[in-house]
Amino acid sequence: MKITIMKNYMADNRKKAWLLGIFALFATFLIPLGCEKENTSAPVISRVRYLDPDLADEDLTGAGLGSWIVIQGANLASTQEIYFNEYSAYFNPAYVTETDIVIQIPEETPNIGTHPNAPNTIRLVNAYGETSFSFIIFAPPVQVEYISNEFAADGETIILIGRYFYLVDSVIFPDEVPATVFETSSDGKSCSVVVPDGTGSGPIRVVSAGGIGGSMYGANMRDTKGMICDFDELNTWEGWGGTVVSTSGHAVLPELTGNAFFAEGTNILTGTYWVQEMAMPIASGVYPNYDTIPSAGNVFVKFELFAKGPWNSGEYDVRLVERDEASEWVDYYSFYLKPWLLEDGSIVNYEPDTWITIVIPLSEFTLNSTGESLMSFNDIKNYNFFGCYFQNSGTIPGEQVIPLIQLGVDNIRMVGWKP
Repeated sequence: MKITIMKNYMADNRKKAWLLGIFALFATFLIPLGCEKENTSAPVISRVRYLDPDLADEDLTGAGLGSWIVIQGANLASTQEIYFNEYSAYFNPAYVTETDIVIQIPEETPNIGTHPNAPNTIRLVNAYGETSFSFIIFAPPVQVEYISNEFAADGETIILIGRYFYLVDSVIFPDEVPATVFETSSDGKSCSVVVPDGTGSGPIRVVSAGGIGGSMYGANMRDTKGMICDFDELNTWEGWGGTVVSTSGHAVLPELTGNAFFAEGTNILTGTYWVQEMAMPIASGVYPNYDTIPSAGNVFVKFELFAKGPWNSGEYDVRLVERDEASEWVDYYSFYLKPWLLEDGSIVNYEPDTWITIVIPLSEFTLNSTGESLMSFNDIKNYNFFGCYFQNSGTIPGEQVIPLIQLGVDNIRMVGWKP
């Protein structure tokens, strides 16, 4: 079961800068339409090339979804319709001349990953006829946006979640260790893989027909960067509730990486806003510094979570806290983790029977005193305390008395990713 709060936060200014770059490339070769006389013949395609002028000499036999390309030939100014694998594509007439069409291959285009029997053609239509040109549409390189358990042991099965898992040739783990057992989903959004023996720490690489892709947004295996507390060497737990236990041979928790936090609560009534026996405060000190990353959407709180109960009511209040010299709380940001509550409002019994990596962008946290969203890491760069606190508020339709809930937490970290 996928449990992730990962979102693809791309800042508008980056998008604008990228588009300006595209328009600048258009300007390097487009000829004003007013200077040409439109031909009254069927279109002809002679070649396809990259949009980048530095690669203009290279003929393309195929390209990936979302790629900007230049279709070259004759009688193109009167083009009325363009099809990639018979999928109708939007094009801007301002980027069309008698000899060139600049166009982006639509993300929805059937490709050899989703439609093995696709015709692999570009088809142009005008009032005087049409033409087809052999051209293969690839899915882009695989993007691994989330790993179900970043600290899984060798031999365990994990799920890689992201995009473009089509025609995957190999999945390569850190230290150049190839996986021997993996299976991709038919929709191209995930890949089940057994962690190979000898896996190290770092990103995962995936080789497919679309090229070489892999880990994004800091989705790495066994990466200790930004670690706040691992309950082993970095154990600054203050002992309000629960216990720190070894996961080796524990009666409830599966084995993970040494020690972990374990807590349980029983008969938790609705309207309960604090369960003392489950409180997990961490005197973390100042957080890992990500003040060079402008967007809070690109810095993530991560930890491995185990739940047994089943969990179908109540919220895990994940808090980023500022304390003064007297250890009094000044203010805090919260995120309420509710893996049992789906986006459509329906409730499930969350009990995955394994450790799951939780990923929460800082932009999902809200300030206790105002309810405002966290905008930048700079807003919390002086914070020095972290905690997870269980409640069963009863404010969400469907919440109920919790007879038993058991939770494990390990490897609390803050990870920044620069796009």
